[in-house]
Amino acid sequence: MGSWILDVRRRLQAEFGGNPWLCVMATVSPDGAPTARCMVCREVDRDGRVLFVSDRRTRKDDHLRNNPASEICFWLPTERVQIRLSGRVTVMDAETDTFLRQTWWDRLPSENRQIFGAPAHDLDPPMPVTFELLTLSPDLVEVQDLKLKVNQKQVWKVKQNDWQPVALM
Repeated sequence: MGSWILDVRRRLQAEFGGNPWLCVMATVSPDGAPTARCMVCREVDRDGRVLFVSDRRTRKDDHLRNNPASEICFWLPTERVQIRLSGRVTVMDAETDTFLRQTWWDRLPSENRQIFGAPAHDLDPPMPVTFELLTLSPDLVEVQDLKLKVNQKQVWKVKQNDWQPVALM
């Protein structure tokens, strides 16, 4: 596990606790324009991949199919820390991974399922074909501590399939 992964997971848990881990995800439109939106991070796994649920009908999913480059940014106000992760996103749709999609669908609270068109009265609706998972595989991570008099930033990059600290600014 990369040295940054445990630190980031610990910081997110400390900031958000049992509440959603909110971040901003930036993508690139087909005409090259940057776009950003708030997202709920569902998990940072032991390999550092960041998982989101999404709907096939969104512009974001179209952007990522066209250009998988993305960056996410967390702001942790309690610690005054900014966490940025840049990399490529894999879209898991109805044609690629039914098991993992179903696993995450089953974890969603009913109010979240309604976003995908499930009726409010249906407590166990079937997973729609538009339900997708997005997984960001970062190749650059920055953790910037802004509570110190002199801001401190730690940076890690993937080099030869291994995480290396590249800067402490």
